[in-house]
Amino acid sequence: MVDQRLLDETHRILGDRSRKILITGGTGFVGSQLARCLAEAGHDVTALGRNKYRTHRTNHPNIRLIQCDIRDTDSVVSACERQELVYHAAALTSPWGSRKLFQQINVEGTRNIVLGCTRHAVQRLVHVSSTSIFFDFKDMLSQSDDAPYASPQACAYSESKRDAERVVFEANRNGLFTFTVRARAVFGVGDSSMFPRLIEAAKSGRLRQIGNGDNYVDLTYIDNLVLALVLAAERGRTGGICTITNGEPVLLWKLLPEVFERLGIRYRGKQISYRLLQSIVSVSERIHQWIPMLAEPKLTRYTVGLLAKNQVFDLTAARRDLAYRPIVTMREGIERTIDEMRRSEIVPAMKTVSLRCFTTGYAEGNRRFVERTSANKQTRFHTLVGLVEHPTMGLTLFDTGYAPRLLETSSFSGGIYRRVLPVATNYALAISSQLRELGIEPGDISRVLISHFHPDHIAGLKDFPKADFIASQTAWRSIRNRKGLRALRYAYLPELLPADFEKRLHLIESFADSPRGTLGGNHDLFGDGSIRLFELPGHAAGQMGALLQTSVLTRDFLVADAAWTSSAIREQVMPHAITRSFVHSFVDIRQTLGKLSMFSKQFPDDRLLPTHCPEVAFRYEFDQLASRLLNG
Repeated sequence: MVDQRLLDETHRILGDRSRKILITGGTGFVGSQLARCLAEAGHDVTALGRNKYRTHRTNHPNIRLIQCDIRDTDSVVSACERQELVYHAAALTSPWGSRKLFQQINVEGTRNIVLGCTRHAVQRLVHVSSTSIFFDFKDMLSQSDDAPYASPQACAYSESKRDAERVVFEANRNGLFTFTVRARAVFGVGDSSMFPRLIEAAKSGRLRQIGNGDNYVDLTYIDNLVLALVLAAERGRTGGICTITNGEPVLLWKLLPEVFERLGIRYRGKQISYRLLQSIVSVSERIHQWIPMLAEPKLTRYTVGLLAKNQVFDLTAARRDLAYRPIVTMREGIERTIDEMRRSEIVPAMKTVSLRCFTTGYAEGNRRFVERTSANKQTRFHTLVGLVEHPTMGLTLFDTGYAPRLLETSSFSGGIYRRVLPVATNYALAISSQLRELGIEPGDISRVLISHFHPDHIAGLKDFPKADFIASQTAWRSIRNRKGLRALRYAYLPELLPADFEKRLHLIESFADSPRGTLGGNHDLFGDGSIRLFELPGHAAGQMGALLQTSVLTRDFLVADAAWTSSAIREQVMPHAITRSFVHSFVDIRQTLGKLSMFSKQFPDDRLLPTHCPEVAFRYEFDQLASRLLNG
C-alpha cells in the first residue's frame, strides 16, 4: 500500500493523464516501490525485471511485468517502444564482485536503455545512480553534486556506476533528455540490504563499532527517493543531476544500538580501530581474490569505510532543480522499518499449499552418531523428499533425495562416498519414477528447493530438465568450483549437478524478505507467505528449510538436516563428536537446534520434519514403501 502523502504528491506532480512509463529493475527494492506508486496513481507501468520470484512486488492491474535481463539489447530496446518516460533503476549492487560483471550489467545495460530511448524517441530518461561514485575513504561533510568523481574508485561497483553516469551524460549531449538522481543509503519496508545485513551481523556477534563512533551519515527513506524520482519526471533541466537523502544526518553508531535494542538484539558495542580493521580486511580481500572459490569476504574495505567515515551530502541541487522536500522524516522512517521488522512469522499466510512426502531410499547407521545421548542401535535413516503444490505456482520439490545416479558415479570421490555411506535405493525409488506413477512428468516440476548440496539431497537434480533451482547464496558459494577431494571434504559431488545448473539457479537472498521472528529473517518464495525459506546453518553452510502453510491454522516445516531426529530438536541433543569430520559448524548446529526447539514450543501445532528422522519415516510408512519398491 502506497503512503497517501506520496500518492497525493504523485497526483499533484504528474496530473491525472495516464502516462506510459517503463521502469528497469522493476522487481528490485527501489524499482518496485516506484512502480507501485505510479500504478496506484493511475499510470500504465511496464516493469522490466530479471527475477521472476519477485513478481509479487509488482502485482497490480496497471503494471505489466516483462522478464528480461538488462544485458539483452534487443529485449531492452523493444521494451522502450511507445514509452513516454523511462526510469533506469536496474543495477548490480554489491561491495564485492567481478569487475567484468559490474561493467556488463551496470554500464552496458545502461547503454542498452539509452539505445532504446533514442531509437523510440522517449521523452525523458531518469537514471538512478549512486553517491558511491564520490567515496574515497575520506570524510565528506557537505558533498556537492558538482564535486569530481573519486579517483581511484573505491570498488568495482562504484566504478561501474561512474561509467554508467558517463554513458547517460554522453546520451544527453547527443540530444536525449536525461536527469540523474543519485541515491544514498536507501532503507525502509521491503529493503533486504542495509539494515538487514547490519542486524544479522549484530545477532551473530560479528558487528563492531568501527573507530570512535562519531561519524555522521545521510540515509534516505524509500518514500522520499520515490518522491524525488516522480519529481524528476516533470522538473529538472536536461542533463541535470542531484543527490537525494533525508537531509537529516545521523550519528550512525548511536542509531544502530537503538535499532538493535528495539528489536531485542543483544549488541555488545565492542570497538575496533579503523586502521587495524582496514589492514585486516585488505589482507582478507587479497586472499579472496587469489582464491575465487572463497567468494565474497564477510567485510570489504569499501564496507568498512562506509561504516566509519562521515558522509553528508549537500541537497542544494535537489531543492533548486526538483523543489525536493522529504515527506517522511528520519524518525518516522526508522519507526516504520522497525515496526515491520518486529512483526513475527506467527501471522499465518492466507494462501495454503499441499505437501506429500516420499522416501527415496535410506542408509543405515548407529543412532548415537546423530543423537549422542541415544543407545547404540542400528537405525534406518530415510531421505525425505517433499512434493509441494501451490494453487497458482504449480509443483515444487523440496530436495530430490537419492537416485541411482549416485550409485553409478565413476569418480574417485563418488566411490569413497558410497563406501563410507552405503545407500539402499534403486530406479523405482527415485523421486522422478515415483512422480511418474502419480501421472506427474519431470517437466511438470517448476522448481526444486535445494536445502544444501550433500549427495543425498541433490542426486536426482538431473532428472528435472525444466525446473528452476532455489538455494541460498551461502550454500552455493561454499561448494561452487570445488572439485575432487576438496569437494568431498564438503560432502559434495559436483558431477550430480546438471550442466546448466547455474543458469537455472535462483538465490533466496534476492527474494522478498519477510518479517523477523523466532528463527530470524526469512525469504518469501512467492510473496504470499505460503512457502517461507529459512537458513538453518550448522550441518552445512547456508542450509535452508521450508516452512509451508499447509492449512489455515497449521504449518509443516521441512528442516532438512538441521537435526537428524525430531527428539534431538525437542531435547536439543547434539550429534556425536565424530560427525565433526563432515558437518560445517557445531556452534551453528547448537544455535539452530535452540531456535527450532523454541519455535516448536511457540507453535506446538506446527510439524517439524527433519529429512532423515525415524519418527517421520514411521508416520509416512517409509519402510513399507521402500521395501515394496526395492523388492518389486
